[in-house]
Amino acid sequence: MLYRITMLLVAIFWYVISFGQVKLELKKYHNWQLKKMYNEAIWLDDYITAQDIAIEMIERKPNKLNYHVYFLNALVKAKKTDEAYEFAKNEFEENPYEHGKIAFYLAELEKNNGNYETAIEILSRLRTKTRRIEMGNITRERIENSIAGCNLAIKNRDTIVYTKVKRLEGNVNTSNLEFNPVLLESDELIFGNFKENTDLKEDLNRSFRSKRGFSYAKKKKDLWTIENNVPEPYFNYSDYDTGDGTYSIDKRRFYFSKSSRDNNNKYISNIYISTLESGIWSTPVKLNKSINKKGYTSSQPTVGTCYDPSLEVIYFVSDRRGGAGGKDIWYFVYDKTKNEHSKAYNVGAYINTSGDEITPYFDLESHALFFSSNGHASFGGYDIFYSKGELVNWLAVMNVGYPINSSFDDIDYFRNESGMLGVFASNRKGISLSMYNQSLNDIFLFEETTIARIFVKGQIKTQDLLMGHGFVDLTEKNQKSGVLANQSIAISQQSDTAASLLIKETFTNENGEFGVWLDKGHEYRVEVKDTLVVGGSFSFTTLNKEKVSEISLDLKPVLTIPDKPVEIENIYYEFGKAELTKETKQVLDSTLVRFVSKHPDIIIRIVSHTDNVGSERYNQRLSEKRALNVVRYLISKGISTDRLISQGKGESEPIAPNENPDGSDNSEGRMKNRRTEIEIIGIR
Repeated sequence: MLYRITMLLVAIFWYVISFGQVKLELKKYHNWQLKKMYNEAIWLDDYITAQDIAIEMIERKPNKLNYHVYFLNALVKAKKTDEAYEFAKNEFEENPYEHGKIAFYLAELEKNNGNYETAIEILSRLRTKTRRIEMGNITRERIENSIAGCNLAIKNRDTIVYTKVKRLEGNVNTSNLEFNPVLLESDELIFGNFKENTDLKEDLNRSFRSKRGFSYAKKKKDLWTIENNVPEPYFNYSDYDTGDGTYSIDKRRFYFSKSSRDNNNKYISNIYISTLESGIWSTPVKLNKSINKKGYTSSQPTVGTCYDPSLEVIYFVSDRRGGAGGKDIWYFVYDKTKNEHSKAYNVGAYINTSGDEITPYFDLESHALFFSSNGHASFGGYDIFYSKGELVNWLAVMNVGYPINSSFDDIDYFRNESGMLGVFASNRKGISLSMYNQSLNDIFLFEETTIARIFVKGQIKTQDLLMGHGFVDLTEKNQKSGVLANQSIAISQQSDTAASLLIKETFTNENGEFGVWLDKGHEYRVEVKDTLVVGGSFSFTTLNKEKVSEISLDLKPVLTIPDKPVEIENIYYEFGKAELTKETKQVLDSTLVRFVSKHPDIIIRIVSHTDNVGSERYNQRLSEKRALNVVRYLISKGISTDRLISQGKGESEPIAPNENPDGSDNSEGRMKNRRTEIEIIGIR
């Protein structure tokens, strides 16, 4: 009662607050109006004003327990954890289990303070009373998850820790909110924060002014210092809040959130995209209406892969209808071949709960979705979780554990490719309080002390598919072996019990070399994404490599398909005839028959040419018959008909002059023009 009286004394007789530019005397409003104003303030995330309104309502009706819940709810949402704890404790001691929400909030606040046994005791008794007392939106499922979180935290107390966590030192962290940190390099950071001299209260009587935006910091002598210039494409605006920036996998598209108030004064976020065109980032464009649903927030995008390398999956957060709880994780797909974005879909009940799921981050190297949730079993508040999978198919959700997770809110997880270094945001104990006594998020750095991942490198060499089979190569490109330079390759994680997971698509350099960071303890496959390559698939393992930090793969050369026809040497016909000679059949047996038998998946075209002796029509028909006879001979040797195509081109494509410059006959040139070629046109 003493705490309640103290709080009521704060509200003077004419209690005046700034709710917009106009001073509003709350005494003159009816209770139903105050309730509406309170809900609007909560809707706008203006929890400071919501507290003021709740105090006025308590002053009028001190025994109305719901008004006390309003005030406690505003304190909790405002992250004023110490005040919330004292208020909830006093309310609970005076009226134990009279209102389920007060008991639940107290248990959550006990968790914040690390008093897990006390929290379990409160929650266990509350679980038996859910049908007899008012619970608000506190379900039995949330109570069970909270108890499970307490038990998990107790279990983790004595866990051996291989991760170091520390708050960033320098001027990055302030008493205001910092969020969505991303390491560009080990000494470069992009993050979101409140702009200088920002009042957390909303002023509804003036046009929206930006409070949040991107900032850029560099590490100098162990101190993280904010730089004046924010690099593109991290856009900032005066009339929009911005944040949550993420690149596409090929770094050619940039997704981010733009936020402001809508016509109903609700704070709404939408996802925008900017595209890199000729080295310049385009003006950001709002994505389609299925992704950015009117009246609802769509924000916090992160880009991942799926089973198809031509598709990109963008996961995001939304409070739209059709989800499992307050805020859910959704996704849409970008088709790189069609340059189209799909409509939005919910990732499903394995990830989403009746609580809130926020700040998703897709880790390409592990093919895992990291996110924060207050609906899964947590140590307290939001914890960071992860699940391997894609789209709507996910494995069991796992808590990342201590010391990254604490008894407070832990969100915005990000780690670099090696897995050795990462960042996240938290309002755990020890951070500076805001001007309104709030515990708002600071940025923390974590570092692994053991080898987190293995760096796998290799070089892909090439060899002509037709090399050594007696063919004459007509293209300079295919006259020698080399390396597969600047070529796309896909790396997948293999499994006996599930479909393979596409980890990432990367590129070889000009020397045919590639290097990727991968998780330990798995089988992997490298696949060359080129239709002119045969046998471009390699398997390797990171099993039993606990103490290994790097693997160098010894790969066999891939076979490259010529992109132009290649002549078959020593194929001769009698003058004016199409029948194959005995000598020609022997040549075909030692070259073409052997080649197509060795590579049963390729589809070939046999092309025959003539010189210009005779009419054009005659030569066309003669070449068609000759090509067809080669195909028939291959069929007689057991080659499937669906792999063979014949084509005659007559005298239309000479490769040498049929006459000399003086008009005399060029017998050598005619001989070159009378040729039969093989063209590889596909792989079935």
